[in-house]
Amino acid sequence: SFGPVAEEIKKWKANPDLKDQKEKAHFQKSGISESQVTAIKSKLQVTEINEDQITKEILDMLKAHQAIDPVPTAENLLYYIQVTAEKQQLINAKDMLDMVTRMGKYLSERIAFTNQFGIYINPLTKTDLSEIETENLKEEFYFGISTRYEHINAGLDVPRENFLSQVDQALNKQNVLVISGASGQGKSTLAYRYVFDKASGSLIYEVSLQSDSAKTNEAILAISALTKGLKVPAYFVLHVTPNTTDWIRIAREFSNHPYLRLLVSIRKEDLFLARNKELDFLYTEVELELAEEEAEIIFQRLDERQLIKIHNDFKDAWVSLKAGVPLLEFIHAITQGSSLKDKLEAQVNKLNREEAENPTGQLQLLRTLCLADANGARVDVGLVRDIHNVKLIIDKFEKEYLLKHSNDRKYLIGLHPVR
Repeated sequence: SFGPVAEEIKKWKANPDLKDQKEKAHFQKSGISESQVTAIKSKLQVTEINEDQITKEILDMLKAHQAIDPVPTAENLLYYIQVTAEKQQLINAKDMLDMVTRMGKYLSERIAFTNQFGIYINPLTKTDLSEIETENLKEEFYFGISTRYEHINAGLDVPRENFLSQVDQALNKQNVLVISGASGQGKSTLAYRYVFDKASGSLIYEVSLQSDSAKTNEAILAISALTKGLKVPAYFVLHVTPNTTDWIRIAREFSNHPYLRLLVSIRKEDLFLARNKELDFLYTEVELELAEEEAEIIFQRLDERQLIKIHNDFKDAWVSLKAGVPLLEFIHAITQGSSLKDKLEAQVNKLNREEAENPTGQLQLLRTLCLADANGARVDVGLVRDIHNVKLIIDKFEKEYLLKHSNDRKYLIGLHPVR
């Protein structure tokens, strides 16, 4: 036991013949005879184990086995044991040793894979965050921007248990799951939360749609070959850009691989567009919408974290925000003290006043960005350099959560379609 041993079990060891009616009924229900019960009790050994010590011993043995990274290898082995147990399959010593070798090989080859295909399929890793990093992520998350995996890693979301259960059931039926819903309903957050909870940290990836479809397919085939020997699923998240159907060919490829799982987050209108092009592969769908019952649970969880800044009572908040409000707007309103619409309106009015006094082109930049973002595009930084003091404007907009740079800092992109 990794904790205190129950008193009932201690009594078993001290007096195997002692039986009470509740215990007797329990064993009879399980089809275990009284003689078998006595035998079990007489052979019972109770040992309290120090989890830290056991963990150290396992990691030391993995270090001695071969030149592998012991921590992710141990995580993957636990994941392998979990998946195998769910299938009710046996694991012998040879199976375990073979899996250690395969895990080590996978982790070393994964580095080379990332170097070659990182632009198409990017690993999502679980990391320890500092207090400052967590606070910065918290400020972003509740301010109404697109969710990143780091926000889930920091534990900022409220897990949506009902939908997580639906996702799990769906992925047990088909390899490809489509999470649909209106903008701001938490599709990306749900996908990230599911893979974070479900999979080993080194078996989670994000697919980035690129213009070079051949390279993307090559990357999928490479990762499929890489994970094939592990006998456990690897999970992939794909966020569909508005007004596109390029994701279909990616999903089609995933549907044919037994150990790959793909979670696609997509707006309802874009899924409708894709259906018109015929989705010729098997997939399941989970549709998101914020219902009052779930909204109340989220309100209570955020209240426990002392994050509610408006409305002491959920009913007041729900009535004032009106039914059908997207999750993103609901969370922004109750944690920031004002609706997202009111906040943005105040920011734009301020920009209007500044432009009236001293025209700089900042409103035109914002208009261009919004138009691009609404159509799944982005703004090339090099094409806006002629705007006076453009660097200062961009820095200001970033601090005010009106835009952000792409990872390579070559483009300006919006923070969320709802915004």
